[in-house]
Parts: sequence; C-alpha cells; structure tokens
Amino acid sequence: IPTSVKNFSRYNFEDVVNIELFTNKTVYGDSGWYGCVNADDLKNFKIANETAITPYNFINSGAKWIYVFVKSNTNHFVGSSDLLKTFRVKTGDDILIPCRPTSPYFEIKLTKDEQGIKLNERINFDPKRGFEIKNADLKDNGFYQCIIKVDYQALSYYVHVARKQL
Repeated sequence: IPTSVKNFSRYNFEDVVNIELFTNKTVYGDSGWYGCVNADDLKNFKIANETAITPYNFINSGAKWIYVFVKSNTNHFVGSSDLLKTFRVKTGDDILIPCRPTSPYFEIKLTKDEQGIKLNERINFDPKRGFEIKNADLKDNGFYQCIIKVDYQALSYYVHVARKQL
C-alpha cells in the first residue's frame, strides 16, 4: 500500500514541546489513525510495527487520536485488492474484515459466498475499521467480499472458523 513521505517539525512554545506531522502530497494509503502518544507510554507496549498502534489496541487516556480519510479516484479501499487474505478464528471470537474505504461516503456491501449480508446486532460496519462479525460460529466460514457500489471495486477474504478447544 503506497504512502507518502511524512515530515516532522519540533518546536517549543510557552515551555511546551510541540511536534507537527505533515506531508506535501497525500495518497490513499495515508488513510488511517494518527495519534499523539507520550513516548514513555510506549515502553511496555508490544507491537509488530508502528502501524499497529490504534485507539483500539492502545488504550491510554492521555493519547489523542484522529482518523484521516484520503479519498482516491482510483483506489477506493485502503487495502490491496490483489490478494485473497485468509483469517483463522475460533468459535466465539470476533471477526474483523478490514474493508476500510478511502472515503466514509462510499457505500460498501459485504457478501458471503456471493450472497449479500445485511447488517444487524451481530454484524456491523465502521469505515475506520471495516466489518465486524461478533461471536463467530462455524456457519461464518466462507468467502467474503467487500464491494464498493460506485465502481464495484472489491476486497476478498476467506474466513475459517474452527471450534474452540475446551
């Protein structure tokens, strides 16, 4: 996923250290969470990479977050549509299908095995995260697609739900 070069500037103002993040030209891959986090709070936080830090997994009352959408005329999803991604979960776990649009105004449809899925108490959509299916069951196994209705761009996922071992 392409992203732009980010630049930082640091300055003091009234005895407060300020840091600004800026870029000259954004691209669709820049869509996502941006936050101000105290470096000392990160010391004991285990992450795979810096993009894994979000308000969902880094809960800190002092952190300030903003989600930025970078709308694209060519790529309507933040992720790559080139690959079929597979998720393995256990029964009872929640499934997150990360269909994040580059604009919150794109209408997105979720299908499973080529059948449309309606949102309900168990299946919901947040454009900052994607589709979430709560309390996975074996019937949730299948081939999922997120489709943008404007031009039918799609992301594809295979979800494999296995029985939780007792």
